[in-house]
Amino acid sequence: MFSTPSFDELEGQAHLLLQAEFGSAWVHIPMLARPNYSPQPDPKKPPYSLSAVFSWESRMVKLGMEDMGVSSRDPKLYVRVCDLKFPVNTRDQFQQCSTGLLFEVTNPQKDGLSGMEIDLVQMGRSS
Repeated sequence: MFSTPSFDELEGQAHLLLQAEFGSAWVHIPMLARPNYSPQPDPKKPPYSLSAVFSWESRMVKLGMEDMGVSSRDPKLYVRVCDLKFPVNTRDQFQQCSTGLLFEVTNPQKDGLSGMEIDLVQMGRSS
Protein backbone atom coordinates (compact mmCIF):
# COMPACT_ATOMS: atom_id res chain seq x y z
CA MET A 1 0.00 0.00 0.00
CA PHE A 2 1.20 3.55 -0.75
CA SER A 3 1.77 6.01 2.05
CA THR A 4 0.66 9.58 1.59
CA PRO A 5 3.48 12.10 2.13
CA SER A 6 2.95 14.62 4.90
CA PHE A 7 2.53 18.33 4.27
CA ASP A 8 6.03 18.99 5.64
CA GLU A 9 7.56 16.46 3.22
CA LEU A 10 5.72 17.99 0.25
CA GLU A 11 6.67 21.51 1.31
CA GLY A 12 10.32 20.46 1.65
CA GLN A 13 10.23 18.95 -1.84
CA ALA A 14 8.73 22.18 -3.22
CA HIS A 15 11.54 24.24 -1.64
CA LEU A 16 14.10 21.87 -3.13
CA LEU A 17 12.59 22.18 -6.63
CA LEU A 18 12.41 25.99 -6.39
CA GLN A 19 16.02 26.14 -5.27
CA ALA A 20 17.13 23.84 -8.09
CA GLU A 21 15.33 26.02 -10.67
CA PHE A 22 16.00 29.55 -9.34
CA GLY A 23 18.87 29.13 -6.88
CA SER A 24 22.41 30.44 -7.24
CA ALA A 25 25.70 29.95 -5.41
CA TRP A 26 26.31 32.02 -2.28
CA VAL A 27 28.82 32.07 0.59
CA HIS A 28 27.56 32.54 4.14
CA ILE A 29 30.09 34.43 6.28
CA PRO A 30 29.11 34.18 9.97
CA MET A 31 30.16 37.32 11.80
CA LEU A 32 31.08 38.02 15.40
CA ALA A 33 29.26 41.21 16.44
CA ARG A 34 30.20 42.93 19.69
CA PRO A 35 28.95 46.27 21.04
CA ASN A 36 31.11 49.25 20.00
CA TYR A 37 33.13 47.15 17.52
CA SER A 38 32.77 46.53 13.81
CA PRO A 39 31.63 42.99 13.05
CA GLN A 40 34.44 40.56 12.26
CA PRO A 41 34.34 37.07 10.69
CA ASP A 42 33.73 34.51 13.44
CA PRO A 43 36.89 32.38 13.76
CA LYS A 44 34.82 29.48 15.18
CA LYS A 45 32.44 29.45 12.19
CA PRO A 46 34.25 29.35 8.83
CA PRO A 47 32.50 30.65 5.67
CA TYR A 48 30.80 27.99 3.55
CA SER A 49 28.97 27.72 0.22
CA LEU A 50 25.28 27.07 -0.24
CA SER A 51 22.53 27.49 -2.80
CA ALA A 52 19.86 30.15 -2.24
CA VAL A 53 17.18 32.04 -4.16
CA PHE A 54 17.81 35.79 -4.42
CA SER A 55 15.25 38.48 -5.22
CA TRP A 56 14.79 42.23 -5.13
CA GLU A 57 11.46 42.97 -3.38
CA SER A 58 9.80 46.19 -4.52
CA ARG A 59 8.37 48.63 -2.01
CA MET A 60 7.04 52.19 -1.97
CA VAL A 61 8.69 54.81 0.23
CA LYS A 62 6.60 57.86 1.23
CA LEU A 63 8.30 61.25 1.20
CA GLY A 64 7.07 63.35 4.11
CA MET A 65 3.34 63.96 4.50
CA GLU A 66 2.73 64.13 0.75
CA ASP A 67 1.17 61.40 -1.33
CA MET A 68 4.29 61.40 -3.46
CA GLY A 69 6.62 58.46 -3.01
CA VAL A 70 9.46 56.65 -4.66
CA SER A 71 9.91 53.01 -5.47
CA SER A 72 12.76 51.14 -3.82
CA ARG A 73 14.03 47.57 -3.91
CA ASP A 74 15.08 45.48 -0.93
CA PRO A 75 17.34 42.46 -1.43
CA LYS A 76 16.09 39.18 0.05
CA LEU A 77 17.56 35.71 0.20
CA TYR A 78 15.55 32.50 0.59
CA VAL A 79 17.36 29.42 1.93
CA ARG A 80 16.42 26.00 3.19
CA VAL A 81 17.19 25.70 6.90
CA CYS A 82 18.75 22.26 6.37
CA ASP A 83 21.36 23.85 4.02
CA LEU A 84 22.69 26.13 6.79
CA LYS A 85 25.72 24.93 8.74
CA PHE A 86 25.31 27.72 11.31
CA PRO A 87 22.31 29.83 12.38
CA VAL A 88 21.95 33.10 10.46
CA ASN A 89 22.21 36.16 12.69
CA THR A 90 21.85 39.89 12.15
CA ARG A 91 25.17 41.34 10.84
CA ASP A 92 26.20 38.05 9.17
CA GLN A 93 27.22 38.46 5.55
CA PHE A 94 26.35 36.68 2.30
CA GLN A 95 28.41 36.98 -0.87
CA GLN A 96 26.93 36.24 -4.28
CA CYS A 97 29.48 34.03 -6.06
CA SER A 98 28.54 35.07 -9.62
CA THR A 99 28.93 38.84 -9.04
CA GLY A 100 31.08 39.18 -5.92
CA LEU A 101 28.42 41.43 -4.36
CA LEU A 102 28.47 41.45 -0.57
CA PHE A 103 25.31 41.78 1.56
CA GLU A 104 24.75 42.13 5.31
CA VAL A 105 21.85 40.43 7.10
CA THR A 106 19.37 42.85 8.66
CA ASN A 107 16.50 40.53 9.58
CA PRO A 108 16.63 36.72 9.35
CA GLN A 109 13.21 35.05 9.75
CA LYS A 110 12.17 31.43 9.58
CA ASP A 111 9.17 30.98 7.31
CA GLY A 112 7.51 28.56 9.74
CA LEU A 113 8.26 25.56 7.55
CA SER A 114 11.56 24.39 6.07
CA GLY A 115 12.83 27.71 4.75
CA MET A 116 14.22 31.02 5.89
CA GLU A 117 13.65 34.51 4.48
CA ILE A 118 16.63 36.79 5.04
CA ASP A 119 16.42 40.57 4.61
CA LEU A 120 19.69 42.04 3.37
CA VAL A 121 21.39 45.37 2.73
CA GLN A 122 23.99 45.65 -0.04
CA MET A 123 27.52 46.36 1.21
CA GLY A 124 29.31 46.51 -2.15
CA ARG A 125 31.84 44.19 -3.73
CA SER A 126 34.20 42.10 -1.68
CA SER A 127 37.86 42.85 -2.26
